Amino acid sequence: MLLLPVEAAVMPILAVRAPNFAARWLASCNLQEAERVLLKLIDGRCYLISVSVHSKNAGLSVFSRTTGLNPDAEDNQPLRTFKLFRRLYCYSLEKDEFQPVPAMPPHLPHQICRALQSLRLINTAGAEWTTLNTAQKQLRGDMKLLYGTHRNLLKLHIGFSVRGKSYESLFALQMLEIAYMMYVGRWFYPVLSLLLLLAAVGSLAGTIRRQRLKVMAMVNGCRLMPLVWEGWVRAVSSHRLLPGDIVVLRPGKAMYDMILLQGSCLVMESMLSGEAAQVRKSHYVADKGVEYDPEKHHTCTVYAGTMVQQVWNPEDSQDEVLVMVVRNGLNTTVGDMVREIVSPKQNVHSDHFKEDVFRLYAFAFCLQCLIHVPYFIKARTLYQTPDFHIRTVLDMLLHSAPPGLPLMMLLIGVISSFRLQRENMSLLYWEVLGKGACVDVVAFDKTGTITHSVAELHGVLPVLKGEFQGMQQTALRWPNRLKQAVAVCNGLIMVGKHTVVGLDMERTMFKAVEARFLDRKTIVLPRKADNTSPALTAKLLIVKVMEFTSQTLRSGVVVSSDDAPTGSALLFLRGAPAVIRDLVQPASVPDNFSEMMDDFSSKSFRLLAMAVGVIPKAASLNLVHMTQQQVEASAINMHLLCLLVLTNNIRSDSKATITHLQEGYAFA
Repeated sequence: MLLLPVEAAVMPILAVRAPNFAARWLASCNLQEAERVLLKLIDGRCYLISVSVHSKNAGLSVFSRTTGLNPDAEDNQPLRTFKLFRRLYCYSLEKDEFQPVPAMPPHLPHQICRALQSLRLINTAGAEWTTLNTAQKQLRGDMKLLYGTHRNLLKLHIGFSVRGKSYESLFALQMLEIAYMMYVGRWFYPVLSLLLLLAAVGSLAGTIRRQRLKVMAMVNGCRLMPLVWEGWVRAVSSHRLLPGDIVVLRPGKAMYDMILLQGSCLVMESMLSGEAAQVRKSHYVADKGVEYDPEKHHTCTVYAGTMVQQVWNPEDSQDEVLVMVVRNGLNTTVGDMVREIVSPKQNVHSDHFKEDVFRLYAFAFCLQCLIHVPYFIKARTLYQTPDFHIRTVLDMLLHSAPPGLPLMMLLIGVISSFRLQRENMSLLYWEVLGKGACVDVVAFDKTGTITHSVAELHGVLPVLKGEFQGMQQTALRWPNRLKQAVAVCNGLIMVGKHTVVGLDMERTMFKAVEARFLDRKTIVLPRKADNTSPALTAKLLIVKVMEFTSQTLRSGVVVSSDDAPTGSALLFLRGAPAVIRDLVQPASVPDNFSEMMDDFSSKSFRLLAMAVGVIPKAASLNLVHMTQQQVEASAINMHLLCLLVLTNNIRSDSKATITHLQEGYAFA
């Protein structure tokens, strides 16, 4: 990275067109005083970018307080920034280099914990709402400089990219040849070429413009948000929110990445996952030694671009659902996706097509020279003017490099874009058409491409006294605890008096055990009289829900049941069999557990294990604010209930697709 000050007024033009050439005319200086930065990327691209020097009020200490870096920074040191690929970089005095501003401020996990403590005091000890999120008042001014956004995050850019591995040299050569033909009086072909060129450029630019407008709409949306500030709820525009602001969550499109501080919600994440499944989100529970990370804590994070369908507070139905903004602007999940689209990474390999075109031109020119050898030999005896000889050479170049080739490339691009539109495919960069033409088969490793997107229940293998029972498709012979586990350990949510949403398989199993919701937290179902209770119905009150995560590979529910031991609660777990096996008592695990797993896995079945345990003296525990690991540690007598055998059946229209993939050697 070479840093240079501005010395000429023409630098803005040269910095875009010829950054290396412009850098030669500038003098080097130390990094702290630089006004321009010459960036050399690993793929060979170069950029000469202006450095923005903020006012004295925006000192380097702002970067220090916001990111936790530069502890020795003073207010009299100005803040220096630049943007590359729509990402902000700030000068770091400690490392003497420009560093990217973190997508989420590093201090935010601690601020989230303090906000949770304030909410707990407000709800239990009657503390004032003005004590909530007081740290944001001190940091908001600094945050605005580094994380402030505008109403329109992206601006419309019409036209084609002419930088990097593009074909501008071919079009430049075409324009020179057209100008030469018009100079010598050959008007028909140049005028026809220019008209076709303008029509093709206009059509392709219009197509790309419409597609880019759709991309811009993903991040340029704006809506009023109820901001909690100094004990009041104020309506502010969404583009004014910053990381650390607390807002009341309402149904609708999520504008930012947010963490749930209080309450729960139902979110449709089909935009991110591609699956039309509703996901339940619960409030964040801080775990000692583990800081919040939006890339890991999925069950408590509402991501930008997803649709919030239902919100509720399980502790108090009249209370609000509160969230804190953790990432805004193009730092959000959807913003990062859009950044990759509008600023794609260049391919480090050379453009073979352009190289082949110039090789063809060189071969054709050599052939023209061989053809004109007799003319050059007799040129002295022909007594022609120098202008005639120059035109002869130019005609040779014209015949070697046909000016219609770039035009044909552009017309082919227009035709290809219309064909892609008919297939519901968007074209944003016309240069990728050549790469796309080399692709024969595109295989997506995603559920729902070849198989049905929703798993179906193949059967249940109950476990009784450490032994597997036979495969059962109906719930008539299931034990009471297994029926209760199926009723509560799922992703079903009651969103209305008679409406329950969730996966079809879970709703089918819910109906199979004849369970029903009394409200969002209470479920009743029939039971068989046994030695634990003579009652014929069981009433389960949901105390805590622990969502499935990719780190724990299991979910769990704590319920209060009238047939549980006095003063105790029941803990139901569902997850990966290997994980559940390590949590239960070894005596409850069948000896052929591993063989059974291998057998079903070899037949392309999916397995889930379910277990139950008892939490003694549950009334004395603050289960709501305990982590999943703490809840599991407090449970005793954990034993295995069953294995759920699931299958994703192949779609009826997938036979031709599988045959095509096999013929293309995509898989055997």
